[in-house]
Amino acid sequence: MGTHAADGTDPSFENPYPGYKSENYGDDKLWMCKPGLSKNYCIDDIADATEALPDGTFKPYMDDLRTDHPYDCIFWYPTVNRTEDPTSLDFSDPEPMLSSIRGQAARFSRVCNVYAPFYRQRPLNNGGDAELGYKDVVDSFKHYMAHWNKGRYFVVYGHSQGTGHASRLIKDEINNKPELRERMISTLLIGGGLTTKTFSNIPICTKPEQFNCAVGYRTYGEPTPPKGDAIPADLACVNPAALGGGSALLRGSFFSSKGSPYAPALGADFPTHFGLFRELFKGECKPAPSGGGQYLEIDYAGKADDKRKHFLDLTREIGFGLHVFDYNFLMDDMVELVRSQAAAMSKAKP
Repeated sequence: MGTHAADGTDPSFENPYPGYKSENYGDDKLWMCKPGLSKNYCIDDIADATEALPDGTFKPYMDDLRTDHPYDCIFWYPTVNRTEDPTSLDFSDPEPMLSSIRGQAARFSRVCNVYAPFYRQRPLNNGGDAELGYKDVVDSFKHYMAHWNKGRYFVVYGHSQGTGHASRLIKDEINNKPELRERMISTLLIGGGLTTKTFSNIPICTKPEQFNCAVGYRTYGEPTPPKGDAIPADLACVNPAALGGGSALLRGSFFSSKGSPYAPALGADFPTHFGLFRELFKGECKPAPSGGGQYLEIDYAGKADDKRKHFLDLTREIGFGLHVFDYNFLMDDMVELVRSQAAAMSKAKP
């Protein structure tokens, strides 16, 4: 590898897909987030939050979300309740995807240039072909790498169905290609099926300064652990707040102020897009009751002098466990983990 410029580009970078040009993903209309968009859903009208303090007061918070970082992050969203034709590339209505983009992908714009494409997916309510979605994931990744990456180190991340596609993409396109694998800072495969054997050449992350590694977990509330064989025997749990194991306070959890079908609105004290809760929750990887695999147990921190409301019902099971909130609980921990991984990688591979 050569010496990277201030913008992260590498003059010695050899395009892994020379001559590749997507028929679809060269069009800005197929991207919700990427540098240069006239409407970037990972930057515009999304950075503000209201922080709830332990003493019962509130203060405004504004994130620094940008598209001029020396690193890139590329994201594939989870299953959303789309009602249009699942074979169509007409994404003129982005609304179904935006809760994921705003609540999961966007805040990584604090540390990297976020790329988030639309893709056809198997929706919740009217069937669909998962292979079409995977085709789009590969197509968008190859176009990104051939035209925009320019040798920058990058992160692959996703959630649920997006994680499934991202995992397959890494197996097919990155795991056995050193020129790409060694440029991948890490991969965050959240709410999926990451195991220690998923990738032959990409280990599980075990410390904040480790890079070229994988993070994955599924969250369940402490009152309602997974039942039966809900956790596969070899499922990995990597807690971004405590990579070496044990319980840890979660440094910054972000929840939509307007609420969702799965959580109440936060109320008049939260006039911004998000509520921010520092160290209100704690998390710890635990062995599944059935043995074998692990899950990430979420609970309230339980500090006696904390006056903040316990606004989220941790006994709920949504799909499986607290699946829809996998990112919300550990948002700050994951973003700052990527920051520390990128810094360590840049130091080791300038």
